[in-house]
Amino acid sequence: MTVCKSYLDSPQGLIEIAATSKGISAIAFVDSVNGNVDGGTTSNDFTEAAKVQLADYFNGSLTQFDLPFDAKGTAFQQGVWKALCDIPYGETASYADIANKLNLSLIHISEPTRLG
Repeated sequence: MTVCKSYLDSPQGLIEIAATSKGISAIAFVDSVNGNVDGGTTSNDFTEAAKVQLADYFNGSLTQFDLPFDAKGTAFQQGVWKALCDIPYGETASYADIANKLNLSLIHISEPTRLG
């Protein structure tokens, strides 16, 4: 499956956005543009929509994203990512909050759950 990439220069640094034909597969802060993986820097509709939404978020006009995801991960990782997406704009959640929401012990939730 081809992964398309696009980049956004944000106030927080350079963001790499990766997407398949099904949705966003990864978003990460990077030091430089990397055109050597899968689809290189070729964008698709999902990466372009993500750039618009992220830019709107950083300028304060967007508080909720509506991008489809195509993230690969275990059931545990998928559950954690869903819980993170459910945190309302302007609010925070601790590892303990996420663990409680998922009915897990804190030790489980503090393990790395990298998206991408």
